[in-house]
Amino acid sequence: RSALREIPFLAVPARTIPFLQGVDFASAPPLLGYVNTLANPEADLWLLTESGEPLLATWRVGLGKTAAFTSDARNVWASEWIAWDSFGKFWAQVIREIKRGDDLRQFPMTVAPVPGGYRIAMEAVDSAGRILPEAEALVTITGRNAKEQTFPLSPVAPGLLESVVRPEGDGPWEFRVTLKNQDQILATQYASHRDSFPPEYLMAPVNASLLERLASETGGKISPSAAEILASRPIPRASRQELWSWLVIAALLVFLADVGLRRIHR
Repeated sequence: RSALREIPFLAVPARTIPFLQGVDFASAPPLLGYVNTLANPEADLWLLTESGEPLLATWRVGLGKTAAFTSDARNVWASEWIAWDSFGKFWAQVIREIKRGDDLRQFPMTVAPVPGGYRIAMEAVDSAGRILPEAEALVTITGRNAKEQTFPLSPVAPGLLESVVRPEGDGPWEFRVTLKNQDQILATQYASHRDSFPPEYLMAPVNASLLERLASETGGKISPSAAEILASRPIPRASRQELWSWLVIAALLVFLADVGLRRIHR
């Protein structure tokens, strides 16, 4: 079927939408069309068409967040939405949901791979430089074909929360750290980690003792200079030989063989 569905429909919330508080979809006029899509399995689906297809979804991409709205925001499919009282509020709150947060600079987080897991650290220091001794942090980890796992971060120094976590399952992994101070959420940080290739393909350290033993047994030398290499194996002189006569003979033989095969075939 066509990827475009130009029929009037109403936007239906798939669940409670925290970032669209105050937007009354019950009073929203119909949209006049949308693009047929399938929801990304890792996406958060917020709005649906009346037939149950995705209309608004968000998902994490690295350290950021993106959104997809499968209808229109202009006077084509959204010509009636433009006159809706909540049109401006809807888009302002969607953009606010996916924009870069100010807390990314205030409460930095690091994720470093360690053998068998990850070391996650977050600074608990406010904008004035004051340490937050009662701050608590939880890291939530999601991965491919793995259940959501939650681990606490422990204080290891004034203003620093850190833990080594070992998630069960297969990556790539997405990390979400929520920092609270006396039940007040101060920041929510995100990170991700993907292995580009298996650890067995990583470059191992040079086995110097093995190379030295091989060199002594075979009469070689470790890290010789360019002059020593050229002295041990002199560069052969360049030579030139014309091949046209051999190529002509080969072409004649192929021509005669072709003529003979054609006559035999007849």
